[in-house]
Amino acid sequence: MGMHGGKPEMAEKFMGSRGFGELLNDVTIQALDIGARDGFTSDLLPLARAIEAHGFEPDAEECARLNRVRSKKVAPWKSLTFHPIALGKEAQGRILHLYKQRGCSSLLEADRDLAARFSRSGYYEDDGEATLDTVALDTAAQRLGFQEASYIKIDVQGAELEVFETGTDLLDRSVLAVRAEVEFFEIYHNQPLFHDVSLFLHSYGFYAMGFIELHAWRRTTKRKYPAVTRGSVPYSRGQLSHGDVLFMKDPRVLADAGEARVPLLLKAALLAIAYGYVDHALALLSEPDAERYLRERYGVDSKSEFARMSRAVARNERGQQYRIAAKAIGHAVQNLLRM
Repeated sequence: MGMHGGKPEMAEKFMGSRGFGELLNDVTIQALDIGARDGFTSDLLPLARAIEAHGFEPDAEECARLNRVRSKKVAPWKSLTFHPIALGKEAQGRILHLYKQRGCSSLLEADRDLAARFSRSGYYEDDGEATLDTVALDTAAQRLGFQEASYIKIDVQGAELEVFETGTDLLDRSVLAVRAEVEFFEIYHNQPLFHDVSLFLHSYGFYAMGFIELHAWRRTTKRKYPAVTRGSVPYSRGQLSHGDVLFMKDPRVLADAGEARVPLLLKAALLAIAYGYVDHALALLSEPDAERYLRERYGVDSKSEFARMSRAVARNERGQQYRIAAKAIGHAVQNLLRM
């Protein structure tokens, strides 16, 4: 702990825990947001003061805007940098297909016939092309100094598996949690689907923990279930189209990490708690070496601290659920007025 006015400076709590607040002050978690249009992911805000954040946005204009915003306010992150780099297999002169909905732009060509069948033609209207070079993830890690990256959030419109295939050293050695966008049908021609991404990550010791987002597309409208619309089919569920999945390293894999085991267990537990997976974090830190480290360095008793953090996570999530429910009720009232 630091000193202030001659007295020990009290650490800010983490999820109600003073001991884990001190731990959070002492660690650095390198985190990547690959496809960072509109800013670095908010998922890691509970860990912000420990996060060395690297955002990747190949749209040079958008990346420059993000860095201008960053230059005025880095807080709450420990550090924050955006890189105008496209990640993927090492290649020069690749075509980035630009679409009217800029966030849909991709190294892959959209299936516009399919988009039309789901009332989304406007998203994928051609808006030109850009030529760019792609850099392997492991190469970027060496060049930019994030060889110990613990976390990846990736949303690159169908090219996620390609990026993972160029980052196998990171996935094997240091990455503990991945939030990946996945698709359930080919929005882009020849794109890998959910099962392809999941199988690849599983080969590096990752298991799917849960869906962070899940989207279903209707055929007669862009409006999503349970919205009521005008037309021949005012109400319908949609077909599962895409979502974001959280993957985490299996604790049994981390148990075999040698001297790096305890630091990896601590970081993995913090990431799990940030996403609400408190009992997964407890399983990670039930390793005898991790329990001893926490007790001797931070005076943490796992059982009492985890009970406290679990209640704090519950309060946070109930508040978030209340806000989501209030928004849904507002939409429902609007739908009723349309009927």
